[in-house]
Amino acid sequence: MGTHFTNPIRPVARKQHTCTACFAKIEAGETYVTQSGHYEGHAFRNKFHVECWNELSESGEFEFSPGELDPPERLQSQPNA
Repeated sequence: MGTHFTNPIRPVARKQHTCTACFAKIEAGETYVTQSGHYEGHAFRNKFHVECWNELSESGEFEFSPGELDPPERLQSQPNA
């Protein structure tokens, strides 16, 4: 079984989500990146802060463990980021 995924899209959140990369909240009204597909036979749908997506994309490999990134700097000073 291979890995298949859709091209990422950048919708505006209609409700609160959790970023797959940093586990911080993506608030309603915020633009985020989402991508879905299949990895090793399992379906997935990931949602990322734009900053987290950019950080993961810069590496070129895009292998990551959920929650491994720090929240974006703009959220680090906010409580419950």
